[in-house]
Amino acid sequence: MAWCMAWPLLAGCTAGPEPRAPQAAAESAPAVLDPDTLLLRAETALAAKRYREAAELYTHAARLTEDETLIAQAAKVAYDFGQMTAVKHITAHWLRLNPTSEAGTRYAAFAALDLYQIDEAVTHFDALLGAAYINAAAGFLGLEPQLSDNGSPAAVTAVLQRLVAKHPDVAEGHRALAQAALRSENIPLAQQSAARARQLSPYWAPAGLLLARMQMVAGETDAGLATARTVVEQDGSPGNRLENALLLLAADREEEGLTELEAYGTTSEDAAAVRERVLALRDLEAGRVDAAAQRFDGLIRKGAFVYESLFFLGGLAEQKESWEEARRNYSRIVSGDYAVQAQTRIARILNQHATLDAALAWLADFADQKPQYAVEMIVARSRLLEESGDVSGARLLLDEGLEAYPDAHDLLLSRSYLLERTDDLRGAVADLETLQASRSDDPVVLNALGYLLVDRTRRHKEGFEFVRQAHEQTPDSGPVLDSMGWALHRLGRDAEALPYLERARERIYDPEIELHIGDVFWALGRKEDARTTWSQGSERHPDEAAFSERLERHFPQ
Repeated sequence: MAWCMAWPLLAGCTAGPEPRAPQAAAESAPAVLDPDTLLLRAETALAAKRYREAAELYTHAARLTEDETLIAQAAKVAYDFGQMTAVKHITAHWLRLNPTSEAGTRYAAFAALDLYQIDEAVTHFDALLGAAYINAAAGFLGLEPQLSDNGSPAAVTAVLQRLVAKHPDVAEGHRALAQAALRSENIPLAQQSAARARQLSPYWAPAGLLLARMQMVAGETDAGLATARTVVEQDGSPGNRLENALLLLAADREEEGLTELEAYGTTSEDAAAVRERVLALRDLEAGRVDAAAQRFDGLIRKGAFVYESLFFLGGLAEQKESWEEARRNYSRIVSGDYAVQAQTRIARILNQHATLDAALAWLADFADQKPQYAVEMIVARSRLLEESGDVSGARLLLDEGLEAYPDAHDLLLSRSYLLERTDDLRGAVADLETLQASRSDDPVVLNALGYLLVDRTRRHKEGFEFVRQAHEQTPDSGPVLDSMGWALHRLGRDAEALPYLERARERIYDPEIELHIGDVFWALGRKEDARTTWSQGSERHPDEAAFSERLERHFPQ
């Protein structure tokens, strides 16, 4: 995961962290009392790409001075290179010196968000709402894109719930919460918050259009389109007409949607590019690959949606087995939402058509050039090593990554999954319990730990409780719904389990869910339903041996 702050001071990007224990960064720094010497050593470490050491030295230097310029430099380096515990120590000192520092408060807020320390994050973000913006409404509008870019969806939702409770009559806060809840797969909360935003501000178009979208998510298509039409009648600005067009297309009202989209596309060059992007994605979804490719090429020539277009062109080239063309497209994607996927795909092409060493070197070189993606590149390299059969090398890489990035919870998660896959259950559980101790409300961690306990140990009741907590926060998450169903099955509550598993199947496409549904059918005595489920799963996933194993065991020829 990568972080890129929209706020100018925090423009650097970094990989995602988890607090280091037991020593704080500042406590492990050398006992040097000269800030200038520490800064010199920090800069040397930074130049050598020893980011943890650099952050520790900067932290120690910052705590020995009252120079806010130096302290801000220390905070930025620590933040940019994923050392969030160091940021926490630096900003604690900074805010003791200057409790009203907006920059210090921002760094502290986003570091706490990243560390899943919700109470601290709420305190700092609430301070920003009160001091950094003209009012709370402007604050929610300003913070919303920064929050979505820099925190996990569940963490952002948790923070916004608390902030909205402090500012219950601000429509902008409820809209921001609705957006976050939708990303964190909590549709009931998203619907409730969108409705409240519209109630508080009935003529504010963004609230109305979000409510329209949520009504459609709930299956209330006619109501959603009616709400969107009312918004456009109140305010027919181009952006509102675009959203209305997208909703019409989503409702399969193609003629109306395309007419509205065409009208929107005539309003400006930017609007024409947006129209082309929508049409390209529709062509791609419909299998009109040549038309889609032509539109993506056109967008690149216009300098619009370049990385996204390159990514889809790379995928189309892979479908044609034009490996060099795919590499060329992917290699141009060096930042943004598609960067990690693109570089990982290049590595897989190299692994298949060149050598494993070439694939690993590609990812390592990209991390050197773009250190904000270092953690993701470590995870990708580890996975390649594991798939090649070098499990010890994969484990060593993750161990070294955690030494360099002790706050990177993604690395600890990855190591736990690796340990589970190699049947080191004690180690896998220990890593997840370490994460859960520091991120006690993180639904990703709760679900991972709960599922492991339910699936691979006898701690079924304890595992179910962790999964239940994850489900409370993300009730519409496919993986969590699957975990709930499987946990209930392991507890012998099969009639309750089946609806969760069937909802999970509606949300995500995963062969394991099919296996689980078949197992529950079998436990319920619905043997023909089990046979059908496993047979269909075997046809759809011929490489998944578990389907044929189930069929051979329960229905021997």
